[in-house]
Amino acid sequence: MHENRRRRSILAALLVATLLGCGSESSDGNLCQQCGPNNGACMASNLVSGNDRPSACGTQDPCEVPLTCAQEVDSRVKRCYPAPGGSLDAFYRCDGTRPAS
Repeated sequence: MHENRRRRSILAALLVATLLGCGSESSDGNLCQQCGPNNGACMASNLVSGNDRPSACGTQDPCEVPLTCAQEVDSRVKRCYPAPGGSLDAFYRCDGTRPAS
């Protein structure tokens, strides 16, 4: 009897922790941060330097890049991807993942 009650208590605690953690990643709207209804909007643009620069920046370092909220390939996660010239950069990778185009 006590064993079942203990198991239920542990399962209840895990369920609450899981539910509280879903969709609550903090985002500041910068490049590669999560975006969308639970995380907020992307900044209009972001100053990007070094290896984080998209190819559209060329040799300009740092480079001001417009951002857009786009879904990752093979995922429901949305991130702030670069959108130079108003078009999503379909080859840019955030944590190794391209945006769905």
